[in-house]
Amino acid sequence: MAVRRLSDDEFQAIKAKRSGDALLVRTVAGDVIFRCPERDAFREMMRDLGGENKSEALERMIRGSVIDPDPETLDAWIERRPGIVDTCADPLLTFAGLDNAPPSKIENEGEDNEALRVDTAAGEIRLRCPTRSELRRCKDEQDDPKKRGDAIDKLVAGCVVDPAPAVFATLLIKKPGLSGTLFKPLQRFAGAEEAAIVKK
Repeated sequence: MAVRRLSDDEFQAIKAKRSGDALLVRTVAGDVIFRCPERDAFREMMRDLGGENKSEALERMIRGSVIDPDPETLDAWIERRPGIVDTCADPLLTFAGLDNAPPSKIENEGEDNEALRVDTAAGEIRLRCPTRSELRRCKDEQDDPKKRGDAIDKLVAGCVVDPAPAVFATLLIKKPGLSGTLFKPLQRFAGAEEAAIVKK
């Protein structure tokens, strides 16, 4: 199998035709160019990742986001080398704004006025601590898998201090994984620890 490698000029030409961001991933079969997954498709894939068909969910996201080669060629590559899905998945999720361990820092801006600063692929985001009722509402809505993405988006968007709400809404369209990136640091900021230490 001949490996297809794109020059920087070829990548830039393909990217220019799209007039938007693009991601190049090198695989054993050749170079693959992706666009950022659309928000609804990204949410559906994240919901499906919680189910039994995780591999199929990742393949659907990859197939739905590929620009070059065509999806049929990519399918043929995956059929011969199924690990290509794993090679493409992490960079594509990061490209969509999902980062499992973003650097974050709590800033004290005066008495009772703390803010959480998180460095993301979309830039620095500052958040306030969610209220008790906001956190409860989010937890209750997360019980329904169809509402989980909306619940996280609402909680995170409601706590964003900077950038402005309209700017953040635009960022969510461009980087649909951004809320997921901000959710865990926001939970920790609210006092939820991954593992509590209990002594008996």
